[in-house]
Amino acid sequence: MNLLLLHKHELQKDGSVILRDSRHHHIRTVLKSAARDTLKVGILNGDTGSAVVGHSNERETRLIDIHCTSSPPAKLPITLILALPRPKAARRICRTAAELGIEQLILLNSYRVEKSYWQSPLLTQEKITG
Repeated sequence: MNLLLLHKHELQKDGSVILRDSRHHHIRTVLKSAARDTLKVGILNGDTGSAVVGHSNERETRLIDIHCTSSPPAKLPITLILALPRPKAARRICRTAAELGIEQLILLNSYRVEKSYWQSPLLTQEKITG
């Protein structure tokens, strides 16, 4: 499911969100959204819904009228077991697994896995949770 993920702590008192990170860049360059466009959004580990672009300029995008009332789709009861690939390929595989809703991803070591791959920044908690 393609939607823009928001964190609960980003919601301001008036119910809006100001984005200045890669999500802002995605809205401007990929989605090419302008003021009053409606986007699909979701709260991380919460419900999904929609938001309206209040304004968007070079520095930031403000989302208003955020309504998240629908439950997210259920995860697929699939476990993907995989020998740790090269970091560039691992990034694509993790993204695709998340997009498909795979419930669990297990990365294993094998004799062909380079030991240096386990020190990849991709495997840090901050990168995994976004």
